[in-house]
Amino acid sequence: MRTRTFISIFSVVLLSLAACGSEDVPGSTGGGGGGSGPSIVTCGELAVDATGGLNSAKFWPVGDTYGVNTFIVKEVPAGFIPEASLPSEGWVSKPNLWWAMKMDYDQDPQHMDQTFPFILWYVPPKVGNFSWSTKTDARNDGTCPASDSVVYGTGRHTCIGKYQLDQQAPGLIKGRTYLFRMLMMEIIPNLDNTQVNGTIPDTLNEINSCYQVVATY
Repeated sequence: MRTRTFISIFSVVLLSLAACGSEDVPGSTGGGGGGSGPSIVTCGELAVDATGGLNSAKFWPVGDTYGVNTFIVKEVPAGFIPEASLPSEGWVSKPNLWWAMKMDYDQDPQHMDQTFPFILWYVPPKVGNFSWSTKTDARNDGTCPASDSVVYGTGRHTCIGKYQLDQQAPGLIKGRTYLFRMLMMEIIPNLDNTQVNGTIPDTLNEINSCYQVVATY
């Protein structure tokens, strides 16, 4: 798969997404005889603008017209190649380094592109009823850019325009490799007691779209 990137003085190595790896744990949708497995969602290209360095890179899903509501970053082994597709139902991911998700009850998508990207470690501004929360429960309170300051010891600005820093976000480490993924994902009650990897969770993840890229910082 061709990967679009903007290389800076930082070493950003983008890897092919064509083959399969073992990062994701596909869930069983249970029941359903006939031997037909769960339907899958093919992962597309996640563009990266790393002109300011990968640790504050901008991301957007290439060719997405519907929108996304989830951003995930996790550390992976060097040379790692992720799954080319995800199960559309019952998907489970191993623990991640950091995530951000649109947490309103309707979980509506937000269209992101080069003019309105996702900035790593920053909570996007609210658009209409659309709001995000992160792994550390950080939210954008609408005070940016007027409240901008520099976080002591990190050099990070608390605001990039209307984007607001999650001040507990961990940051990347030089020389390590990371998987970045954007999804349109819905969390639904597991009313049918569907099994996922031998357990019956209270909720299930339904994936409608997936965009991903791997980079070494």
